Amino acid sequence: MHEFQQLSTTIDRLIIDEKNVRKNREKDSIEAMKASILANGIIQPIAVRPPAVSDADLEGARYRTFGGGRRFLAVQSLVSEGLVPADYPVPIIIRDVDDHKAEELSLAENIIRRGMSPLDEFRAFKDLIDGGATIEEIALRFGQTEKFVRGRLALANVHPDLLAAFEAEEMDFSTLAAFTLEPEQERQLEVWSGLYRYDRNARQVRYLLSKDSVKGDSRIAKFVGRDAYQAAGGPVRSDLFTDDETWEDTALVEKLAAQRLEDLKTEALNEGWAFIVTASESGKSYWDYARYQPEAQYTDAEAARSSQLEKILNSEGETIDEAEFEKLEAEYEALQKRPGEFTSEQRATSGVFIDDKQYEVTYGIYERGKETGSGSVSGSGGAKEEEDPFAISKATKSLLAKAVTDAVRKRVQTHSPTALAFVVTMLDMSVNAPGGYGNAKPSRITVTREIGHRTDEASDDKFLTRFKRFSKMKPDALGAKLAELASQTVDVTEEWLSGSHGYVADEAREDIQTGLLATMKLDPLEHFDAELYFKGLKKQQIAAAYLEMTGTELADGKKGEMVDLAAATAQEKKWLPNLLRAGVYHFKQ
Repeated sequence: MHEFQQLSTTIDRLIIDEKNVRKNREKDSIEAMKASILANGIIQPIAVRPPAVSDADLEGARYRTFGGGRRFLAVQSLVSEGLVPADYPVPIIIRDVDDHKAEELSLAENIIRRGMSPLDEFRAFKDLIDGGATIEEIALRFGQTEKFVRGRLALANVHPDLLAAFEAEEMDFSTLAAFTLEPEQERQLEVWSGLYRYDRNARQVRYLLSKDSVKGDSRIAKFVGRDAYQAAGGPVRSDLFTDDETWEDTALVEKLAAQRLEDLKTEALNEGWAFIVTASESGKSYWDYARYQPEAQYTDAEAARSSQLEKILNSEGETIDEAEFEKLEAEYEALQKRPGEFTSEQRATSGVFIDDKQYEVTYGIYERGKETGSGSVSGSGGAKEEEDPFAISKATKSLLAKAVTDAVRKRVQTHSPTALAFVVTMLDMSVNAPGGYGNAKPSRITVTREIGHRTDEASDDKFLTRFKRFSKMKPDALGAKLAELASQTVDVTEEWLSGSHGYVADEAREDIQTGLLATMKLDPLEHFDAELYFKGLKKQQIAAAYLEMTGTELADGKKGEMVDLAAATAQEKKWLPNLLRAGVYHFKQ
């Protein structure tokens, strides 16, 4: 007989071959195949092996189906339901192959289709490994990555009870795969048994199995370095189903981190820094210090060349070949992007802050108000910094932040999609960024509310009572309720942002205030009290604002009169202070 032979038969002349690797066939999958056959017939022949003597019945020989089991079961079901006749023609292709080849062909067909159960793939791969195949050979043969094959084979280490739970559809595959992180099967079963039903998911399983390890992408791991950890003999466990890895020797990681901190201190002193300070020793963060900015160092020739290139590139009179222009532009950009370096004078008058809690290092710090070195400075208190004419007091900042809060509250309360996005963002931060030193959050979503502030008319505080009431609401009404409640948690005032999250820098507070105005495209004009604002400014600041509004000088006089004039002008011209301009700004001079 030729290796291939195609003909047509009836369903009663077929049986499932024991070498058909697909053991699990979902009911929905069979129903979909039945619908396809009724609509289009059997498009692809069923792959069978020649009849074996042991498979014959009273009607004669029967072919062994090793590829096309779903088609076989679908036709069998259609015949039993009377939807197709008993002699419905079933196309088959006969392949005279041995057991090993039949299993391989069945595996190839099912993997290419990718609807095959992961456990069927695992068992088939294991049989091939037991037969002498390598992981690389299996991956090449079936068009998969070696990681995919290793992942399926790793299921061999999962407790049989958990495999059975997956086959019984009591857990999904991502949860089953998470158990491959734990080599001890009894520990796997202990974790699964100890989980409440609503916690039986991949994320929770991974957390419990790896909580005593160090994540490869954590701050301390990046600080230590993978090469250093492995060079010290540290074991790394890769998750075959994600891109994550865990470092198993926590004590070694902590030891290497401590050593790295000491090395950094020595290196810093050798580089000429005046002092070294750590977060644990000082009880401070780097936000408590001012900082020099490193400066790019140029020779006289490089500085002259940079100026020359700038003139050439910005000249409108010269005609430069496009290729030459791009060459000159690349040279100029390379000079401009040169990384900055701290000068020896800066190092001699400043130090290094080592955050041994967050594993971050900041160079060029000095006590605010004690600048003695040269160079650009970030932060406040430097003796060489010019006073900003628009620098305002804490009380006035608080007034502006209150205006931002009112504007955001109004948008959240009147626009359900914004309210939903706002609440989801806060919940996401609560789950994925619950700490975050200095991480400003513009909401009391914990949830707190202002003392005495309660708009809910219900007197029953029980969860189920409220849940039943909200569950009966129509989507629009529920969205309105969400918006109402979310708006009551909005708070970007100075008091909230600086008092509820540890130290939060001025820049971080302003970023969230201006960012919300810009993102929501808010108009804070109606919430801005110009009179109160100008009362909180110095006379020179009022004059500077008036000059910006009108283009004319404001004569020095009594502050009250200056306030009245500036406030009236601001209202007339729809002027706003810098902090409130990130959203809609109507001012025109």
